[in-house]
Amino acid sequence: SPVDGNGHGTWCCGKIGAYGVGIAPKCRLVSLRALDSNGSGYTYYTTDALRWISKQRQPHIVNMSLGSSFRSQAQASICKELWDRGCIIVAAAGNENTSDLSYPAAYEGVLAVAAINEANNRAWFSNYGQHITVSAPGVSCYSTYLNESFRKLQGTSMASPTVAGLLALGYSYLLTENQSWSPIKIRDVLVKALTETAIDLGNKGKDDLYGYGGIDGEKFMQAVAAAT
Repeated sequence: SPVDGNGHGTWCCGKIGAYGVGIAPKCRLVSLRALDSNGSGYTYYTTDALRWISKQRQPHIVNMSLGSSFRSQAQASICKELWDRGCIIVAAAGNENTSDLSYPAAYEGVLAVAAINEANNRAWFSNYGQHITVSAPGVSCYSTYLNESFRKLQGTSMASPTVAGLLALGYSYLLTENQSWSPIKIRDVLVKALTETAIDLGNKGKDDLYGYGGIDGEKFMQAVAAAT
């Protein structure tokens, strides 16, 4: 059953596409439930979800607010395949305050998102490392929850759909303005805009704590519009 028994998925979907709290409220969402009501499961569950996505005509953006220390070659291959087709996978970096790799965030072709707080400092729990792409708000973040309620949560799971929602907004704009563009060209424009407009935090340039920096929604959309 795709019904959310945990609240985590509802929160993430709301941050991406709910009116009032979401970033891209007109986007089309497809939710795949790959974990149990405790938020637990095996890597092959999420790999099966990615297999389903890979069979679709043209997936655009995938958010994966989950992680594991186990590296699956099968999952790595599907992530690479989706990237090569122009699909952008966004994943939570993990909440263990460690540089240990978490998957799928550390796979090639996946954007790893770390969490920052209200002061644009790294959230104490956020994982870090050379694979981090960007950072996004992940502390006391507000979104939809179970039983028609709303809740503040924290984690890189909250930062990841924030980035996915921003990318969805940019993707929608580019599809409207440039219907002849290939998914790969759209992917490249979006990732370039995301990383080049990020607010530089920590050490100058890309670093292990923040990646390219904290996302800047306004500058991102300006860069996307300029690319057309």
